[in-house]
Amino acid sequence: MKRFVEFEQRMEDEYGVNLRFTFFPVRGSDTERFAIRLAPHLYNNREEIDHAVDSMIKLTEAMA
Repeated sequence: MKRFVEFEQRMEDEYGVNLRFTFFPVRGSDTERFAIRLAPHLYNNREEIDHAVDSMIKLTEAMA
């Protein structure tokens, strides 16, 4: 859980990307799953969405 919080905070601090982690149950599993939640809107352009995805890739590699 600590790594998820770190990822979320670093995305905002280092890349200016606001995202959140969400948890959801999986039928037949005793554990929850995690997902990243981005919430783009009509005013976000393609470059901003590409920046968010590219930043997630870079930070994932940096934290590996």
